[in-house]
Amino acid sequence: MSEENKNCGERLLHLSHRYARPDLLVIEVRGDIDTYTTEKEFFPYVSPLVTNEVFYVVLDFSQARYIDSVGMASLITLYKQLSKRRGKMVIVTQVPLILRLFSLTAIDRLVPIFPSLAEALEHCPANPA
Repeated sequence: MSEENKNCGERLLHLSHRYARPDLLVIEVRGDIDTYTTEKEFFPYVSPLVTNEVFYVVLDFSQARYIDSVGMASLITLYKQLSKRRGKMVIVTQVPLILRLFSLTAIDRLVPIFPSLAEALEHCPANPA
């Protein structure tokens, strides 16, 4: 699910997902999360996947390039939705720009951030209490 930039044909955002376990959803994010892609792609894609059975959502931003304030707001919305039912969100990234934005906005104080998917998955034990 993605839109193409009319000027160069470049994909702005590509999303894919898998359930590592029934309670553990991994969403891979590649490209830019900005005002357009958040409203047209990111949130409509992610929202229906986060069912009551899902306790953990791992957002893999390893291949993301950019996230703007609207994208950040969507992460906070997702975090709040999960927190209401005691769910957890985990982020994977080593992208310097994205890490800096998470630090400046204090998202890194709310959501654990890991440099690899393997480390993030270790943070998601089965049968959470």
